[in-house]
Amino acid sequence: MKMNGRILVVEDESLVALDLRQALEEFGLEVVGMAASADEALALAEATQPDLALMDVNIQGTRDGIQTARMLRDQFGVPAVFLTSYSDDATIEKATKESPYGYLLKPFNLRELKAALQIALHNAPADTDVRRSNRKLTVYRQLCDNIFDGVYLVDHQRRISYWNRGAEELTGYKSEEVLGSHCHDNLLVHVDEEGSELCHGGCPLAATIQDGKRREAEVSLRHKAGHRVPVSVRVAPIANSEGSIIGAVEVFTDVTTKKTMEMRAKALESQVYCDPVTGLSNRRHIEMAVKHAIDEAEEFGTKAGLFIVDIDHFKEVNDRFGHSTGDDVLKMIADTLSQTLRPQDCLGRWGGDEFLMLVKGVERESLEAIGERCRRLIESLAVPSSGGQIHITVSIGGALIEKGTSPRIAFDRADSVLYASKSTGRNRSLVTDSESCGAKYKERAGSNNAHSRR
Repeated sequence: MKMNGRILVVEDESLVALDLRQALEEFGLEVVGMAASADEALALAEATQPDLALMDVNIQGTRDGIQTARMLRDQFGVPAVFLTSYSDDATIEKATKESPYGYLLKPFNLRELKAALQIALHNAPADTDVRRSNRKLTVYRQLCDNIFDGVYLVDHQRRISYWNRGAEELTGYKSEEVLGSHCHDNLLVHVDEEGSELCHGGCPLAATIQDGKRREAEVSLRHKAGHRVPVSVRVAPIANSEGSIIGAVEVFTDVTTKKTMEMRAKALESQVYCDPVTGLSNRRHIEMAVKHAIDEAEEFGTKAGLFIVDIDHFKEVNDRFGHSTGDDVLKMIADTLSQTLRPQDCLGRWGGDEFLMLVKGVERESLEAIGERCRRLIESLAVPSSGGQIHITVSIGGALIEKGTSPRIAFDRADSVLYASKSTGRNRSLVTDSESCGAKYKERAGSNNAHSRR
């Protein structure tokens, strides 16, 4: 009766190997390759995925047939039938630990060989799922080794079992340097954006193995050469056929270029929209915010308040104490106003000694209260200088933005009320709206628009 099966012959004596090949083919079996060493056997097994290995215990190289059989089983799910001239207890005991499908003593006859192979191949289908899984794993490894991202697998104890070429290139560590180690050995010293080491708490891999949830994070790793590499990390669980989590896979991508572009974008945004002295929004940015608030008022009927805050006698501060102290005054007022406003409000430096505040979702009464609170807080400030403490006051003009208000009207009203605050003694906060804008405010607005500051 003809037999079916694909056999890998591992025998370092060429004549014996040829005899075995002839016998196996006469049995109807396919010989997928013949190897004389462990390295040759592993390479052939990966390429051909045999059903069974016919393994001599003594072969060429530093690894014997028993060690090679273990690697074939673990890596590719290929069982083995041992061939040996040794029948001593030590050799048999060592071979038995590898759970072989047969053990033939040389010399043997063809009937003994055929019987051993029939039994082995009959039992081999029990390992079919393992071989199929390993075939898929081989394909997956080949795919993973040819992508630019770093990929590595860990078991339930976070022991690294796979490390692709992308991981080698991104970290500087070869696979042989990391395989078998644990990710919590902190070889890469993963650090999050706050500078905390993830292996001491917050490890995405550990959390995913614990709860089975996918995770993403922006971290940096330490390259073998010592420098840090910013990476985007994605982690997913690995489960067995019963659904139990047996490990996890981590994919990490170099985001150095992305981070550089983000930093450049922030720098450009700062140059375009930020005041260099106070760090607040500059005139361009605050004008955009006001226009957006007016658009919302037109579309949704919402209201907002617009304040112009002018530092009283600021020129005297610069002339007496110097521009450096003047900058300190600007910064202190900017900090005070920032702490007064809500996150949805907007504060910017309008130019020179003036600030602009945009307060959303307010009526006239609350607008008056906000302006007065800001005035009092600034009045209580004392700015230290070489000539002693400097006490500062401000004049504030506020206007209500509502449906029908244009940007020019909003700025002109606030500017007119500011003029009234200053002309009636300074250190005052006045507010107006479309119904109560007095004639003197209108007169002021008519001769000086808000886009021509003093």
